[in-house]
Amino acid sequence: MSGRRGRRHNRIHGHGPVAEFARLLRSELTRAGTPSRSAQAKKGNYGASTMSLVDNGRTMPSWAQAEAYLKGCDVTGPDLDEWRESHAHHAALAARYSPDLDTAGDREGLLRLLQAMLRDVGVDIGTCADRAAAAARDGCPDFVPQPVPDGRDLIVSAEPGRLTEHALAWLVYTAGGALDDVGRWVERHRQLAVAAPPAPPAASAPLEAAAPPGPVVWPARVAAPRRRRRTRVAAGLAASVLLGLASAAALLAGGAPGGPGSPVVGNLASGSAPPTLEPRAEGAAGQRLLDLADRAERAGPAPAGRYRCVHRADWTVEATEADAPEVRTDERLCWANDAQGRRVVTVTRRGAAPATRAEELPPGAPRSAGPPSTDPAVLAVLVGGQRPKPDGHARALLLCIDLADSYPLDPQQSAAVLRMLAAQDGLVLRGQGVDRLGRPGLAVSADGARGKRVTLLFDGADGRLLGAQLAEPVPAAGAVNVEDIAYVESGWSDRLPQQ
Repeated sequence: MSGRRGRRHNRIHGHGPVAEFARLLRSELTRAGTPSRSAQAKKGNYGASTMSLVDNGRTMPSWAQAEAYLKGCDVTGPDLDEWRESHAHHAALAARYSPDLDTAGDREGLLRLLQAMLRDVGVDIGTCADRAAAAARDGCPDFVPQPVPDGRDLIVSAEPGRLTEHALAWLVYTAGGALDDVGRWVERHRQLAVAAPPAPPAASAPLEAAAPPGPVVWPARVAAPRRRRRTRVAAGLAASVLLGLASAAALLAGGAPGGPGSPVVGNLASGSAPPTLEPRAEGAAGQRLLDLADRAERAGPAPAGRYRCVHRADWTVEATEADAPEVRTDERLCWANDAQGRRVVTVTRRGAAPATRAEELPPGAPRSAGPPSTDPAVLAVLVGGQRPKPDGHARALLLCIDLADSYPLDPQQSAAVLRMLAAQDGLVLRGQGVDRLGRPGLAVSADGARGKRVTLLFDGADGRLLGAQLAEPVPAAGAVNVEDIAYVESGWSDRLPQQ
């Protein structure tokens, strides 16, 4: 035999910060060539058995353990400082799943603590039910009891008077809790059950946490160190036929939030909680993106037209404050190499009338880089040269947004950037997501510096980019700033939008 097959590592289950940090460590192990546990232990001066526990996603390792693991992957010097920051960030997020359960004097009090914990981590009961359904299909760790509960039963069990030990374990796990978290919640439930016999089920309203908690993206995690050698890629959207400049003019005309003359954007009232690209399932992003690239190529030729047109709508929200300002920007960009173009932008702030401005563009491309190539190798160079390094793994996704803001990509261009995206290190498949306009698609995310997370949503039929979400913590304010982007239309037209 020419070589020895390495030991297969156990799959990392879960959705929370402990599992997320374990996946980051596992990716570093892969980058280092997947050394054996004994080789890791020798370099890190730790036991081999400990190395196996550090990245299992069941418990949060100490920094000393994580540092030894990373040294076993040849991570040294300043890169360890970035990993220390990442560990501290994930440990802080993990602490949200461990409130002081002794403050619950009865099972109703425990239910209220569970409700508060769900709000704190930004997960609702419906998401827990969806994740339980995914676990029934994809598997789950052994520290949650079998069988996997039905989603409807899980929702009913989260009502006052109906919370069972089985349901509690699954609610904590699907919200993102790890082994220790599930154990603590279940143990406290047992203690309270002994203190007070079960009461008959109460016919009361569901938990307040069953309602979406608002546009909090969870969890925002610190990126892996920038030292990694990675393939940098961009992703764009497949060209689609514009629905007509008449509808575009009506949309851009704006009006009061939710008022007439704004048929697409206006249906989202100012201050309403936007749908978030919340993770639904983990999986291999690369193969799914390659499948989308194949579908993009089969989408047919791009429609004819003189002007390249992109319509982008975005919302910027201070996620953690109900009365924080919401800013909505609606931009229609039309340009051509041989004719005057036009950019029309309408900005609406909560409590203020929309402000519209129009800008005439000279002939030529709106950006000097030009449209993306159909050669994946050329796109890799483009990604590496146009996005700053601190964006980390999110560089490719951010450049994807840059491209989508200016270019309606044809099927060949879209296929090329999707294939390059499939080769990107650090991407995570998030499964089904929904954008601000309620359109479902395939969500893929990557993380940058300081906890920034960028998520893109692709149409599952043709690989078209539907929208994006950028979330970045604001530690001083204890908040998360969220920007939601929707690409309403993108393609070719023979007419310019009206002012």
